Amino acid sequence: SIESHNFLVCCLLCEEDIGVCEQQPCQNGGVCQRQSSGFRCLCSQSSQNGRLYGGETCADALSGCDDHRCENGGICWPLLVQDQHTYWCGCLAGFSGTRCQTPTAFSFQGSGGFLRVETPVRGAPLRLAFSFRTRGLAGTLLQRRVDHLLLTVELLSGQLRISGRRGQGLNTTLVQELQGNVSDGEWHAVEASLSGGGGGGGGGEDGDILFLGAPGLTPGVGEEAPAAFRGCFRDVVVDSELVLPRGPGPEAEEIQVNVTMGCTDEDLCGGAPCGGRGRCVAEGWRDYRCVCHRPYQGADCQRGEYEAMSYSVFSLVDPPSTLASDQQPPTLVVSMFVHTELPSGLLLVLANSSSQYLRVWLEEGRVKVQLNGHESVRGEDASADGRFRLLTVEVWDHVAVLTQAGHTQASVSIRPVQPRPGDKVFIGGLPDPRAAAVFGGYFRGCVQDLRINGRPLQVFPLPGSVPAESHRLEQSVHVIPGCGSDCAGAPCLNGGVCDPRGEDCSCPPGAAGRRCEEVRWCELSPCPSSAVCASLPHGFQSGAFGGNVLCYRGNGHITRPLTSLLLHLRTRQTDATVLQARRGSTPLLTVSLRGSHLAMELWADGEVAAVSVQSGGPVADGRWHTVELRMETPAAERSRWVVEDDGRRAEARLSDAVGGSLDFLREGVDILLGAGNSGEGLDGCLGPLEIGGIPLPFHRDEELSLPRPQKEQFLLWKVEADTCWDHRCGPGATCLRGQKQLLCCVCRRPELPVVECKGRGWNYSCFHGGSCSGGALICHCAAGFTGHWYAMPPNVFNGISLSSHSRSPRCETDVDECASDPCMHGGLCLDQQAGWECVCDQNYWGLHCQMDASDFHLYLFLALWQNFLQLLSYQMWHLDEVPEIEWANQVED
Repeated sequence: SIESHNFLVCCLLCEEDIGVCEQQPCQNGGVCQRQSSGFRCLCSQSSQNGRLYGGETCADALSGCDDHRCENGGICWPLLVQDQHTYWCGCLAGFSGTRCQTPTAFSFQGSGGFLRVETPVRGAPLRLAFSFRTRGLAGTLLQRRVDHLLLTVELLSGQLRISGRRGQGLNTTLVQELQGNVSDGEWHAVEASLSGGGGGGGGGEDGDILFLGAPGLTPGVGEEAPAAFRGCFRDVVVDSELVLPRGPGPEAEEIQVNVTMGCTDEDLCGGAPCGGRGRCVAEGWRDYRCVCHRPYQGADCQRGEYEAMSYSVFSLVDPPSTLASDQQPPTLVVSMFVHTELPSGLLLVLANSSSQYLRVWLEEGRVKVQLNGHESVRGEDASADGRFRLLTVEVWDHVAVLTQAGHTQASVSIRPVQPRPGDKVFIGGLPDPRAAAVFGGYFRGCVQDLRINGRPLQVFPLPGSVPAESHRLEQSVHVIPGCGSDCAGAPCLNGGVCDPRGEDCSCPPGAAGRRCEEVRWCELSPCPSSAVCASLPHGFQSGAFGGNVLCYRGNGHITRPLTSLLLHLRTRQTDATVLQARRGSTPLLTVSLRGSHLAMELWADGEVAAVSVQSGGPVADGRWHTVELRMETPAAERSRWVVEDDGRRAEARLSDAVGGSLDFLREGVDILLGAGNSGEGLDGCLGPLEIGGIPLPFHRDEELSLPRPQKEQFLLWKVEADTCWDHRCGPGATCLRGQKQLLCCVCRRPELPVVECKGRGWNYSCFHGGSCSGGALICHCAAGFTGHWYAMPPNVFNGISLSSHSRSPRCETDVDECASDPCMHGGLCLDQQAGWECVCDQNYWGLHCQMDASDFHLYLFLALWQNFLQLLSYQMWHLDEVPEIEWANQVED
């Protein structure tokens, strides 16, 4: 207010905001912000009705992205700049450019890879940023050397480390390590600010050199070469400039080595880079190595310098003229028949004391000839097709001609060639494998009737003929007579098809290996639908335990030491018999549940005291448990026994006493799974169970689509769900009782009778058609059966006490007719009643698998002729016996 002339005047000094933003000038979700000059609108970054808006009041619909698309997942942002609609692309990591069209990721895939970056000003401070990913634990990410200062960013033991070394000898090291593993295959971002060196210069001097990856700088005196980095970089920015590798060209070779655009952790072994069925092993970042099978060698298991060497060396004698005297003969004529299916290989080399002046080899299936180490011709027709081809090389004074099967292939002008006596001829290869590898390696195939200027070169003289005037043989390595095939010995097994080129066998489904010797049995679906197939080293196992009582015996072919027992079980039953092995009624081994713990009792033959051991923890909790029982010292005759449950080695328990192995289970002992002679049977589930690594099967062979091929087996004799007092052993079976529980229900073949032998003081049975012997208490067994009645119940006969160890044959055991190994060529023998049957490999047939399937047609032809001759002889024999008939007397009026 202003006071004047005795009156008061009041006025406004524009000190109040008239409220422009209160009028809400910003549209489409824009936010009004007051300013001294008025207001401004902050337009919403969220679309309104599918649009973004801009302008002074956010009223203008932005259309910059309507006709533009960002690549590689970039996000387009429309802009309004000076009333012009435009756009900006927000790129994802790994891409750059106005439309995100430029990938920024690159990788170092080999040792010694690097990328050199030049900075504009020498010694100036440097700011850079990049991201990297790797699985390598060590490697050099970055190096910068300025005068006597060396700055390094590297990986060591998976951690990022920054070091700076200064001085003439770079003997002072400053190290800072950043905690945290960065070698996990994920992307990690790095920002660094490198200060300048002491010798900074002006802008006119050359800039510094920065190396990404393995440095290209030569290590100084006393320095070790830094470890190479194998991994990827992306979004490398040096002083606000994006750094990218250059494309192919001479300039690129100077600034980068082993750099590839893009970054992928794809497993290189997926492309099967190893030849010769070699095994690919992934190593590090996008690297691998091949584990080769003989005779393959090299980085990728291709045929290399260690392949089979096969060659011959001759020395030329004075060659005769091949043409009439009135004609000018060629100075050199080489001819031979060649048979091969391999596209490469060295055929022939002619050499004098100073050079090799003629070379003939196969390249991509065609013949190539080189003279004087320079002039060469190549055939037009294929020569590696498995047929005999006549090849001829004629050398005249100034021209060489290649002919194949009488057709001229090519000719070339040459310098004169003059072979002389004493020159060397190498056939099929060279003594130095590396020299032979240059021309396709050693030749694999047949060379027949090789001649030089009409005179033969014979490695093997023809039998029964006059020796030819051959050039002189000096050496022969791995050369065999004839032209046999690598398939002649039928090397492929299990239905594999041999490649006559000498490569590997082509295996059918379910087989693998160079000779198809590895059968993937489970791929052939041998098990019933209710079972799960498990592959074993020499066969398969079907597992689906259904809670029944299973009775086993060894097949008589078990030779390995039985020093362990492995089982899987699941139950809530605290006391039960899981497994019992016995001879007759005498238990030898019992595995049972006692108070929820798994216990083992082992009796040695003739001993009363048992070796006992019990698991450390309970196993009757309704969950699956794996329990292993094993000898502490398997190689010893007697040892303490160890029980280990669920792999807890620290909680393993040892028996107090020592005992022997389980070798008594190999033959003649009943193994009862799921019940025993005392206590309750198991109420629960059993998984795979192994004795000495041999599984106890849950299915018989007749339930499988293929017989088990493994030689050592425990055979499933009987599946019985109930005990003897339920009377369900089935027809033809006899139950041996204990006091409370089943001893063993052994199912007999129902077609063979069981004879009950009863008399005063005795009562016994003879199984499988055996007959009684009366008072001798012995069974006379039918063919194919044997066995003894062990532990006959105590009785008194005519005042003589018969102890429990009396034994009598009961004809229980089927004689193992396979013990003599009647099956040849790897055939599988199946024991039958009073006989055997051979299951032959696919390459053989016959009663003993003695016949080669390739000779089947010959045998069939001979068999048909034999039947025909027998029929003809039979008809002629009966023709002589037919009585004469007076036909006239048979005519009726």
